[in-house]
Amino acid sequence: MNPLLLFTPPAQPSYMPFGISVLSQYANERGTTLPALDLNMTSWNLEVGKDTAAKRWKSFTRNEEGNFYNPESYLDNLRWRGEAFSWQQKLESQCRTFLNTGNLPPLLEEHFLEHVRSIQTFQADTLLFSAMFLPQLLYILAFTRFLKMYKYGFTVYCGGAALSALDLNQFSGIDFIDGFLQGEGEEAVLSLLTGTSIEPTHPVPGMADFSYFNLDDYFTPEPVLPAAFSRDCKWRRCRFCAHNFSFAGYRAKEISAFSDELEHYKSKYNCSSFYLTDQYINGSDAVKIGNELSLRNSSISYHFMGRPYEKDFNADSFDTLSRGGCAWISWGVESGSDRLLDICGKGTNTPGIEWILENSHNAGIINMLMMIFGLPETSHDDFNRTINFLNRVSPFTTSMTESNFVLFENTPFGKQGSRYNLRMEEPETLCMISGKPVFTYRRNFSQLYENQWHPSAGGDELARWDKIKTWVMPPSVYSYLPAEHYLLYAIHARSRSHGKGLPGGRAA
Repeated sequence: MNPLLLFTPPAQPSYMPFGISVLSQYANERGTTLPALDLNMTSWNLEVGKDTAAKRWKSFTRNEEGNFYNPESYLDNLRWRGEAFSWQQKLESQCRTFLNTGNLPPLLEEHFLEHVRSIQTFQADTLLFSAMFLPQLLYILAFTRFLKMYKYGFTVYCGGAALSALDLNQFSGIDFIDGFLQGEGEEAVLSLLTGTSIEPTHPVPGMADFSYFNLDDYFTPEPVLPAAFSRDCKWRRCRFCAHNFSFAGYRAKEISAFSDELEHYKSKYNCSSFYLTDQYINGSDAVKIGNELSLRNSSISYHFMGRPYEKDFNADSFDTLSRGGCAWISWGVESGSDRLLDICGKGTNTPGIEWILENSHNAGIINMLMMIFGLPETSHDDFNRTINFLNRVSPFTTSMTESNFVLFENTPFGKQGSRYNLRMEEPETLCMISGKPVFTYRRNFSQLYENQWHPSAGGDELARWDKIKTWVMPPSVYSYLPAEHYLLYAIHARSRSHGKGLPGGRAA
């Protein structure tokens, strides 16, 4: 067996695949060679080679013009980004067409053939696809059907977090995927490759091997690598969350071992900027990481996602994080209504969140808020409380993401919908395969909002937010940056301001 790990479109061209890099290293440490191939970058290189907007966008983001860190230039070049991503939108539509009808559109065929050529350079006979997101699973289904239709002779398996978002029994009749690898991938992949049963890995697997990728291909002016301190979520009580179903339970690395790992990447790949992919890092652990990196004088910068729980931090925590290289924290705030925070099971409160954001900002760390509109049982009063909260924290906030509440049937909100005035309706359709629908666990729903049933209160709240957000949380270049660019901008802002005067919202 000659296996090959594969990461497919659609994904950002600045993102280097992490899951397959960890799997590759895990297998290699156990005596099994397991190379990895980033087909997403293969597709981006194909588009760049056409001398299209993709080429111009790559040139800018690689800082070949010397103006990547100029916000006005970045905003001006967004016109190229919009055009550069158009191929992904076209391929998604063409994947649906191909899966349903068997008719292969030209652009999709061009990308599929380019992928086959890349795969053949490895002389692989067994393909192991990783689907992080449902759009990637859609692409994998279409590509594997193409491989079967044209009799390339590969044995095909698929794994990844996206598999937890749908019932795999729906694929029992298809013949273009030989098997699905559910849950965390290490044991499943190694058992498949060795033909022996592998005991579950309780510690978090260690290093990732990025050596199969050309770092110069990625759309960043300097390397930004993903890394992970932990797996799963230490809190695990948010009633809306569907992110943790593919994990085998929470566990974290030793602080010193994780710091060694980051320093190893820095030495081997000449990279000092890291985007930590953890669901969230507990505050006390985050401070310990910052303290360890500070004591080592590592000159490493990083981002992590945090739960804004004030009891996890003290007055000195954020200075410690800043000294250790933390440049940016994405905070799972969700709402500015304490009532909704309680309903969601966040375990946080707005006074504590405000204290955290102010202290983080004052320590020179950029804050990004992740907000959800249309949460179960929301009301006009809850919306207004959220807007008032955002007004208060705007001086300490650089940017904010706003999303509409999404209901998955296997979350607490999904399982107890009536308790939260949610009326479950038909499931979302991922695609049609030869006329047969493939459903996900994401459900359409009606929501009791202001004493009336609505398709979603989030649509109404987002429309209201759009009308006022310019005055509450003014947009900036940070509103348009993918994660890797955001981190580099945050690091650049710190270096220019020496940790002071970081970009926020309105003046205080």
